Amino acid sequence: MSIPSKRLISRLKKSEGFRAEPYLCPAGFVTIGYGHNLEADPAEIRAIDPALAAQVEAGTLKGANLLARLKNLGMRWGADEAEQTLLDDVAYVIRQLSGLCPAYTKLAASGDETRAEVLIDMAFNMGVAGLLKFKNTLAAVERGDYDAAASGMLASKWASQVKGRAVELARQMRMGE
Repeated sequence: MSIPSKRLISRLKKSEGFRAEPYLCPAGFVTIGYGHNLEADPAEIRAIDPALAAQVEAGTLKGANLLARLKNLGMRWGADEAEQTLLDDVAYVIRQLSGLCPAYTKLAASGDETRAEVLIDMAFNMGVAGLLKFKNTLAAVERGDYDAAASGMLASKWASQVKGRAVELARQMRMGE
């Protein structure tokens, strides 16, 4: 078992899509590359404008105003930088899940790569804190009731937002493949 698998990275690339320039994601956060949230991790902003990064870290500059400033600075990423950041972001999500999400830990320890990567995908998309709000779904995973877990995923607001992605992840949770 190798988490993250090449399959997961490929799926995240497809789901997130590559954007060389900053944009506002559906949740209103300034994002770049393969879904990298610059507001949550302003290190790349710090590299081009430390004062701007300080405003982001303080929470005084965000959303459309931050986006306009970054576009004026000409912020742009290449595919290699975006891919490396994607790998770093996935590694961060895995570390967070390993410490905070018993359902993930159980799946990873049992060698259930497919279902573990469903949780990684969800956490990558909505943040670890967002995934942890799926209390009933995660409890179902811990019990090994993957039908209930998949049903919980599909009954969520998240599923209505990401549509096909949720359907595919729920199928993988249910079937384990």
